[in-house]
Amino acid sequence: MPSELSASAHSSQHNETPQFSPPSGSSGVPTPAAAKGASTDEASDVVMETCAAVSAYYRRMFLDALSTVEGHKLLVLEDSLASPVSHIVDASSLQQHGVDRCFALKAVPICLTSVPQQTAVAPTVLFFCRPRLSRLPLIIQHINYIESSFPQAQASLKAAGGLQGVAARAPQGVSQPTSSDAVLWRYPLPPVSSQSGRKYVVVLVSEPSDYIASELRRLLSACTPAAPATATGAANGASSLPAAAAALISNLGNSLLPLGATNSAAAGTPFSSSSGSSSVSPDCVVVTHCPLKLFPVDRDVLSLEIPNFFRAYHGQGDVSLCRSVAAAIDVLQEQQRQQLIPNLRCIGSAAKAVSDFLILKRKQQQQKQRLQDPCLNLIASPKEPVALQVPPVYSVLDAEDCGVSPSGVSAGCSLALGAEVGDAAAASGCTGQAALALPHLLHMLVLFDRRVDLVSPLCTDFTYQGLLDSILGVDGTGVEVPKHILQQQQQQQPQQQQQQPQQQLCEPLPGSGSSNSSPGPGSSILIERGRGQRVSLAGDSLFMSLRDCHQSLVGSKLHKIASEIKETYTQKDGLRTIEDISCFMTKFKRKQQEHASLSLHVKLASFVSAVFKDPNFHNRLCLEDKLLQGSGGGGPAALLPGQQRSNNLGEAFERLIDESAATEAAAASGCCSAAATTLHEVYRLLCLASVTGGGIKPTQLKPLLHGLVQQHGVRELRRIAYLQRVGLLREQNSQKKVKGAAAAVGPEAWRFVRDKCQLMLEENEAMQGIAYVCSGYSPLSVRLLQLLHETPLGWRAIPGVLNSMWGPALEIRQQQPQPPALQQLQSPVTQQKQQFQGEGSNTPSAPPLLVLVLYIGGVSHAEIAAIRRLNELERDGKVKADRRPPNTRIQYLILTTEIINTRQLFHCMLDDVD
Repeated sequence: MPSELSASAHSSQHNETPQFSPPSGSSGVPTPAAAKGASTDEASDVVMETCAAVSAYYRRMFLDALSTVEGHKLLVLEDSLASPVSHIVDASSLQQHGVDRCFALKAVPICLTSVPQQTAVAPTVLFFCRPRLSRLPLIIQHINYIESSFPQAQASLKAAGGLQGVAARAPQGVSQPTSSDAVLWRYPLPPVSSQSGRKYVVVLVSEPSDYIASELRRLLSACTPAAPATATGAANGASSLPAAAAALISNLGNSLLPLGATNSAAAGTPFSSSSGSSSVSPDCVVVTHCPLKLFPVDRDVLSLEIPNFFRAYHGQGDVSLCRSVAAAIDVLQEQQRQQLIPNLRCIGSAAKAVSDFLILKRKQQQQKQRLQDPCLNLIASPKEPVALQVPPVYSVLDAEDCGVSPSGVSAGCSLALGAEVGDAAAASGCTGQAALALPHLLHMLVLFDRRVDLVSPLCTDFTYQGLLDSILGVDGTGVEVPKHILQQQQQQQPQQQQQQPQQQLCEPLPGSGSSNSSPGPGSSILIERGRGQRVSLAGDSLFMSLRDCHQSLVGSKLHKIASEIKETYTQKDGLRTIEDISCFMTKFKRKQQEHASLSLHVKLASFVSAVFKDPNFHNRLCLEDKLLQGSGGGGPAALLPGQQRSNNLGEAFERLIDESAATEAAAASGCCSAAATTLHEVYRLLCLASVTGGGIKPTQLKPLLHGLVQQHGVRELRRIAYLQRVGLLREQNSQKKVKGAAAAVGPEAWRFVRDKCQLMLEENEAMQGIAYVCSGYSPLSVRLLQLLHETPLGWRAIPGVLNSMWGPALEIRQQQPQPPALQQLQSPVTQQKQQFQGEGSNTPSAPPLLVLVLYIGGVSHAEIAAIRRLNELERDGKVKADRRPPNTRIQYLILTTEIINTRQLFHCMLDDVD
């Protein structure tokens, strides 16, 4: 554990928090209307209702931002924002607000023939992007290309621009906010238009940046004498750039631009990077921002969509991202009728940084309110500064309470400190944020640093969605399906049209009783790189019912769904009355949609099953199981001597490295097996061995790293350096556990946490709980969530486990903002209300407590599926917990910085996105 995070046990007796220094180194979301029309069980689901309220709030904010501009507009969207924005708005809503089509912010210009006629002459161009310096050259390239190649803009109907233009007339079909609805977001428009009659608005998502705005203005102002345009440049429609912008592009490097951006032949109509004069004045461009902080990526998952948070914080020490996370949490607190989240539980350095920003902001709000108090000037002297009210800090997980003497040395950093935040009034929210409120108050916020649990993202996910993601890659709301699978589906469609629906559903399904153990001739697991077709999974009800199923149950569930569809089709013969026909048509339309996607998922499940049975895939699973079980797993490796077991592990990784080199060569030729050992699989198993073993011995690690560099090039040195910096890959120290210490260290740490938390279960027992997602392994973060609510002590009952993790662990209680006099008057009423709630909590109609689980650094699909299973167990009352008040139910809402997988985790360690 790094020295800057370690602290002795007696330091918890101080009245201030120890100083923290960072390391140097799906599916659509239901709208509120849809949630009201759902079934009774869904309507009572506090998680779905809360997520739907957040979705409606940011949907309205985004549409209000579009309504600032009158008439039709040209919307240029950054690639990484396309999928998050699609979760809050759809194409029809964009068309109603004057956006006929969205275009990508790339290094390739917009093809004028693909632009609708009304959009091509739109007087306003909107750029939605992240506040990154690498976006500025692309924005300037698009502005100059639009000025030189697009037709002259046509002014809208008496558009006044800015806030005044909103009150003017709107295009037909655009819904304007009424007087009773508060406008959530507006921004000013440029004062003047360009030579083509256009105004350009750069909208930064989600944080403003004065530096980006000033840098863009500087690039537009840095003009040089215009270079004569060549005939080729005029024919291709290429425009020139300012000299400062061209220098900025050369300084940033071509690696930031998409592949083929610098190749004129491949790009078709590339931008010109030659120096020249900008055709747009800085007065024609305005830079603003839209605070889209939360994106509902699923019915129970909210995401901040901050890419590469784990590497940026733990690898580069960027603490500013924690401030963005704290700002998103503060928005949720403002949306629940200015009610603070009463209970906070944090574990990890990033979680502590977020909580520190939350407390710091509230202290500043208290100080601001005290300075605005009219009675303050009568008491305090003008020359004396007003003292800041610092809340007392005390230990709630003291080492002495855990049975350890104050002089004991702690191997971990779980020095648990609690902060009692003052009871001054909270600050006012943004304009219009009180218009929408969360339907349910948050009872608790649990913050997990991704570095606390590095094992769960490295384990194989055995759910249907997890295997699809690891084999094919589920990106946002779609998956890239191999071409031969779609060809099989298209070849069967003409045959299915000539058969009856009963005959269509009789094909053998993977995992059912009629399927063979060996893949058939049509179950090829070869993938042609770059030859797949993206298939959307948004709105696919069949995929939503299959995504969290274990791989062994997918075939039987598909067979059951096929039988239900077949039974629905046969019911048409028994219809007699109009009422029967009406009920049948409602059911028929739903089953018809499932039938449309049934054939695709049967082929995908067969493909996944064939990959799952491949010997290469099976050998990696066996190695993964040995690493999780350790020396006490009882496997063949546990019976060998230590040196021989180490040699066998080294030989296994050397073989994997050689196989990854062969896979890379096959992929370069255009075709490789989906079950082949890739470089990411080698890093996954190597990092898993490092995390579970407390590191890898230097004599064994150095030859493996040398083999990686020799097989895959010198660029792997950068990836290896980042992996070592974030704690995924490190050498094993010969440190032994000190007598009297509260935690295990080195190779014993994982074994201690695994046994104490009961992470490994038998397969039969695992299928009933959260361990089914990894076929016997319970994700550590979800297991900690269980332990938090199983007993009244919570995490205080497992001090040794917390000391063995990346700390610290915090317990924070926030008092609601009430004046002291009002608090004294309401205390008897509050006591009676709590007593009434305690007596009425035994009834099954008591609403569940809503707990927000925040993953700082990303969450995996396996952890999401495990928390969903935990919610099911809570709803069914199958969780045995000693809670106060008794029989209290809990529902978990997931909030994350992003959804990660191993491919994305190791890819970001090599390539810089920004």
